[in-house]
Amino acid sequence: MKTLIVYGTRYGATEKAAHMLAGRIHGEIRQINLAKGSAPSPADYDLVLVGGSVYAGSIQKEVVQFCTANRHLLLRKPLGLFVCCGEEHKAREYLQNALGADLVARALALGSFGYEFDYSKMNILFRLIVRVISKTGKSEFNLREEAIRDFAAQLPKS
Repeated sequence: MKTLIVYGTRYGATEKAAHMLAGRIHGEIRQINLAKGSAPSPADYDLVLVGGSVYAGSIQKEVVQFCTANRHLLLRKPLGLFVCCGEEHKAREYLQNALGADLVARALALGSFGYEFDYSKMNILFRLIVRVISKTGKSEFNLREEAIRDFAAQLPKS
């Protein structure tokens, strides 16, 4: 099975999650960070997994643009959608708002993989915003391997 994993990431948490996910599925896997390169057509893949991270309630524009440009194909493909965010109970809402209820309803798997924020990678403004929202001044690393495992278990195997 040929699988395409496309994602957007600001500071690397979603990239780590995508790599962890790739390690849990079989077949030919191609991973694309949409901020660094253009994605191939989903038409060439048996399974498409799309992920992003949430900042101030929004998923990266590159992820939204990919889904918008390929909506007609994604609605006909086996599809999985995931986010990395601190408000995991809002993951479905974030996905629906950014990508559309039609894609969310069509997805075989929806996942929320946790979050990371590393103050050493942030500019001063973003550090301040994260500090106010998270109510902590220290970096936190909370990617949830069990959520990634559960997501992968919902995907087709062959």
